[in-house]
Amino acid sequence: MTASIEGRCLFIGVRGTLGPAGLRVKVHPQRFEGSADSLVRALERGHCSNVHAPIILAMSTIALVIIALIPIAVVAFILLNAKTKFELELSQAAYSSGENIEGSITIAAGGEVPAERLVVTLIGVYEETRRKPRSTVGYDEKDDEWDTTSTEVFRCEEELPIELPVAKGFKGEIPFSFAAPLGQQVSVKTPAGGIKQGAEIPEGELVSGGFASLNWTFTAALEGSKVEPELRMLGITLG
Repeated sequence: MTASIEGRCLFIGVRGTLGPAGLRVKVHPQRFEGSADSLVRALERGHCSNVHAPIILAMSTIALVIIALIPIAVVAFILLNAKTKFELELSQAAYSSGENIEGSITIAAGGEVPAERLVVTLIGVYEETRRKPRSTVGYDEKDDEWDTTSTEVFRCEEELPIELPVAKGFKGEIPFSFAAPLGQQVSVKTPAGGIKQGAEIPEGELVSGGFASLNWTFTAALEGSKVEPELRMLGITLG
Protein backbone atom coordinates (compact mmCIF):
# COMPACT_ATOMS: atom_id res chain seq x y z
CA MET A 1 0.00 0.00 0.00
CA THR A 2 1.39 3.39 -0.97
CA ALA A 3 0.32 6.58 0.76
CA SER A 4 0.52 9.92 -0.97
CA ILE A 5 -0.07 13.46 0.22
CA GLU A 6 -2.15 15.81 -1.90
CA GLY A 7 -1.30 19.48 -1.77
CA ARG A 8 0.59 22.33 -3.32
CA CYS A 9 4.36 22.60 -3.56
CA LEU A 10 6.18 25.92 -3.92
CA PHE A 11 9.58 26.08 -5.58
CA ILE A 12 11.99 28.94 -5.91
CA GLY A 13 13.18 29.23 -9.48
CA VAL A 14 16.33 31.10 -10.47
CA ARG A 15 17.11 32.10 -14.05
CA GLY A 16 20.13 33.93 -15.31
CA THR A 17 20.87 35.57 -18.65
CA LEU A 18 24.15 37.03 -19.82
CA GLY A 19 23.85 40.19 -21.94
CA PRO A 20 25.74 43.39 -22.71
CA ALA A 21 24.80 44.78 -19.30
CA GLY A 22 26.21 41.73 -17.53
CA LEU A 23 24.56 38.85 -15.70
CA ARG A 24 20.86 39.32 -14.90
CA VAL A 25 19.25 37.03 -12.35
CA LYS A 26 15.50 36.53 -11.85
CA VAL A 27 13.95 34.75 -8.90
CA HIS A 28 10.39 33.50 -9.34
CA PRO A 29 8.06 31.06 -7.62
CA GLN A 30 6.53 28.07 -9.32
CA ARG A 31 3.61 26.04 -7.94
CA PHE A 32 2.78 22.40 -8.56
CA GLU A 33 -0.50 20.84 -7.50
CA GLY A 34 -0.81 17.13 -6.84
CA SER A 35 0.69 14.38 -4.76
CA ALA A 36 4.32 14.09 -3.80
CA ASP A 37 4.65 11.06 -6.12
CA SER A 38 3.20 13.05 -9.01
CA LEU A 39 5.66 15.85 -8.34
CA VAL A 40 8.62 13.46 -8.45
CA ARG A 41 7.40 11.96 -11.77
CA ALA A 42 6.85 15.43 -13.21
CA LEU A 43 10.38 16.43 -12.32
CA GLU A 44 11.75 13.21 -13.84
CA ARG A 45 9.84 13.83 -17.12
CA GLY A 46 11.06 17.40 -17.26
CA HIS A 47 7.61 18.96 -16.95
CA CYS A 48 9.07 21.35 -14.41
CA SER A 49 12.25 21.97 -16.33
CA ASN A 50 12.14 25.69 -15.68
CA VAL A 51 12.83 25.05 -11.99
CA HIS A 52 16.59 25.52 -11.78
CA ALA A 53 17.08 25.88 -8.01
CA PRO A 54 14.41 24.23 -5.87
CA ILE A 55 14.19 25.10 -2.24
CA ILE A 56 15.62 21.67 -1.39
CA LEU A 57 18.94 22.83 -2.83
CA ALA A 58 18.88 25.89 -0.61
CA MET A 59 18.20 23.73 2.42
CA SER A 60 21.11 21.45 1.50
CA THR A 61 23.40 24.45 1.23
CA ILE A 62 22.34 25.67 4.69
CA ALA A 63 22.96 22.19 6.12
CA LEU A 64 26.48 22.13 4.63
CA VAL A 65 27.23 25.54 6.15
CA ILE A 66 26.01 24.37 9.58
CA ILE A 67 28.18 21.23 9.35
CA ALA A 68 31.19 23.36 8.44
CA LEU A 69 30.60 25.63 11.45
CA ILE A 70 30.30 22.81 13.99
CA PRO A 71 34.10 22.35 14.50
CA ILE A 72 34.51 26.11 14.97
CA ALA A 73 31.71 26.16 17.55
CA VAL A 74 33.25 23.19 19.40
CA VAL A 75 36.67 24.86 19.59
CA ALA A 76 35.09 28.12 20.79
CA PHE A 77 33.14 26.25 23.47
CA ILE A 78 36.29 24.48 24.70
CA LEU A 79 38.22 27.75 24.88
CA LEU A 80 35.44 29.57 26.73
CA ASN A 81 34.97 26.73 29.20
CA ALA A 82 38.60 25.83 29.79
CA LYS A 83 38.80 24.83 33.43
CA THR A 84 41.48 25.76 35.93
CA LYS A 85 42.91 22.88 37.96
CA PHE A 86 43.03 23.79 41.64
CA GLU A 87 43.97 21.05 44.11
CA LEU A 88 44.92 20.99 47.79
CA GLU A 89 47.32 18.38 49.13
CA LEU A 90 48.18 17.86 52.81
CA SER A 91 51.17 15.95 54.14
CA GLN A 92 48.95 13.99 56.56
CA ALA A 93 45.38 13.77 57.83
CA ALA A 94 45.98 14.31 61.58
CA TYR A 95 48.22 16.61 63.62
CA SER A 96 49.08 17.46 67.22
CA SER A 97 49.33 20.88 68.89
CA GLY A 98 52.32 22.84 67.59
CA GLU A 99 52.99 20.39 64.73
CA ASN A 100 53.44 21.96 61.30
CA ILE A 101 50.52 21.56 58.94
CA GLU A 102 52.28 21.21 55.61
CA GLY A 103 51.13 20.75 52.06
CA SER A 104 50.82 22.42 48.68
CA ILE A 105 48.32 23.87 46.23
CA THR A 106 48.57 22.81 42.59
CA ILE A 107 47.31 25.28 39.99
CA ALA A 108 47.03 24.76 36.23
CA ALA A 109 45.23 27.72 34.65
CA GLY A 110 43.09 26.96 31.59
CA GLY A 111 42.67 30.72 31.09
CA GLU A 112 43.51 33.91 32.90
CA VAL A 113 42.10 33.80 36.45
CA PRO A 114 41.37 37.18 38.06
CA ALA A 115 41.63 36.86 41.86
CA GLU A 116 42.26 38.97 44.94
CA ARG A 117 44.50 36.58 46.87
CA LEU A 118 45.42 32.94 47.47
CA VAL A 119 44.74 31.94 51.07
CA VAL A 120 44.66 28.82 53.25
CA THR A 121 42.50 28.75 56.38
CA LEU A 122 42.25 26.44 59.39
CA ILE A 123 38.93 26.58 61.26
CA GLY A 124 37.89 24.82 64.46
CA VAL A 125 34.19 24.43 65.27
CA TYR A 126 32.90 23.05 68.57
CA GLU A 127 29.55 21.29 68.29
CA GLU A 128 27.26 20.11 71.08
CA THR A 129 24.10 18.06 70.68
CA ARG A 130 21.84 17.90 73.72
CA ARG A 131 18.35 16.51 74.33
CA LYS A 132 15.63 19.15 74.41
CA PRO A 133 14.20 19.78 77.92
CA ARG A 134 10.61 18.66 78.24
CA SER A 135 9.65 22.17 79.27
CA THR A 136 10.54 23.40 75.80
CA VAL A 137 7.52 24.94 74.08
CA GLY A 138 6.32 22.64 71.33
CA TYR A 139 8.25 19.64 72.64
CA ASP A 140 6.98 16.41 71.14
CA GLU A 141 8.67 13.06 71.53
CA LYS A 142 7.62 12.21 67.99
CA ASP A 143 9.58 15.18 66.64
CA ASP A 144 13.31 15.91 66.74
CA GLU A 145 14.29 15.66 70.41
CA TRP A 146 17.79 17.13 70.02
CA ASP A 147 19.24 20.61 69.81
CA THR A 148 22.62 21.16 68.19
CA THR A 149 24.74 24.29 68.70
CA SER A 150 27.89 25.11 66.73
CA THR A 151 30.52 27.65 67.79
CA GLU A 152 33.65 28.66 65.92
CA VAL A 153 36.48 28.46 68.45
CA PHE A 154 39.53 28.90 66.25
CA ARG A 155 40.43 30.50 62.93
CA CYS A 156 43.82 31.08 61.40
CA GLU A 157 44.56 32.01 57.79
CA GLU A 158 47.71 32.56 55.80
CA GLU A 159 48.04 34.37 52.48
CA LEU A 160 50.34 32.64 50.01
CA PRO A 161 52.58 34.40 47.47
CA ILE A 162 51.39 34.22 43.86
CA GLU A 163 51.31 36.67 40.96
CA LEU A 164 47.73 37.80 40.28
CA PRO A 165 45.79 37.55 38.10
CA VAL A 166 46.91 33.99 37.44
CA ALA A 167 48.17 33.96 33.86
CA LYS A 168 46.68 31.64 31.25
CA GLY A 169 48.80 28.50 31.00
CA PHE A 170 50.32 28.93 34.47
CA LYS A 171 51.30 25.62 36.09
CA GLY A 172 52.87 25.31 39.52
CA GLU A 173 52.77 24.17 43.13
CA ILE A 174 52.60 26.66 45.97
CA PRO A 175 53.80 25.12 49.28
CA PHE A 176 52.62 26.18 52.73
CA SER A 177 53.47 25.38 56.34
CA PHE A 178 52.13 26.71 59.63
CA ALA A 179 51.72 25.40 63.13
CA ALA A 180 48.64 23.62 64.43
CA PRO A 181 47.08 25.52 67.38
CA LEU A 182 48.28 25.10 70.93
CA GLY A 183 45.82 24.07 73.63
CA GLN A 184 45.65 27.54 75.17
CA GLN A 185 44.64 29.01 71.83
CA VAL A 186 41.35 27.08 71.78
CA SER A 187 38.70 27.61 74.45
CA VAL A 188 35.05 26.68 74.92
CA LYS A 189 32.43 28.12 77.27
CA THR A 190 30.59 25.59 79.38
CA PRO A 191 26.81 25.72 80.07
CA ALA A 192 27.67 26.70 83.66
CA GLY A 193 29.55 29.76 82.42
CA GLY A 194 33.07 28.40 82.86
CA ILE A 195 35.83 28.07 80.24
CA LYS A 196 37.67 24.95 79.17
CA GLN A 197 40.83 24.98 77.06
CA GLY A 198 42.75 22.52 74.93
CA ALA A 199 42.63 18.95 76.20
CA GLU A 200 39.98 19.94 78.79
CA ILE A 201 37.40 20.54 76.07
CA PRO A 202 34.87 17.69 76.32
CA GLU A 203 34.36 15.45 73.30
CA GLY A 204 32.27 12.36 72.79
CA GLU A 205 29.41 11.47 75.14
CA LEU A 206 28.60 14.16 77.70
CA VAL A 207 27.94 13.36 81.36
CA SER A 208 24.88 15.59 81.32
CA GLY A 209 23.53 13.83 78.25
CA GLY A 210 24.18 14.30 74.57
CA PHE A 211 27.54 14.41 72.84
CA ALA A 212 30.15 16.91 71.64
CA SER A 213 32.86 17.18 69.02
CA LEU A 214 35.59 19.58 67.97
CA ASN A 215 35.79 19.57 64.17
CA TRP A 216 38.63 20.95 62.07
CA THR A 217 38.51 22.01 58.42
CA PHE A 218 41.31 23.23 56.24
CA THR A 219 40.46 25.20 53.10
CA ALA A 220 42.39 26.68 50.19
CA ALA A 221 40.81 29.39 48.05
CA LEU A 222 41.56 31.81 45.24
CA GLU A 223 39.44 34.56 46.73
CA GLY A 224 37.70 36.84 44.26
CA SER A 225 37.72 34.21 41.51
CA LYS A 226 35.21 31.68 40.17
CA VAL A 227 37.50 28.77 41.06
CA GLU A 228 35.86 26.44 43.60
CA PRO A 229 37.71 26.32 46.97
CA GLU A 230 39.19 23.03 48.17
CA LEU A 231 38.27 21.71 51.64
CA ARG A 232 39.70 18.93 53.79
CA MET A 233 38.68 17.60 57.19
CA LEU A 234 41.53 17.30 59.71
CA GLY A 235 42.14 15.68 63.04
CA ILE A 236 43.97 17.84 65.57
CA THR A 237 44.89 16.65 69.06
CA LEU A 238 45.16 19.60 71.41
CA GLY A 239 47.77 19.60 74.17
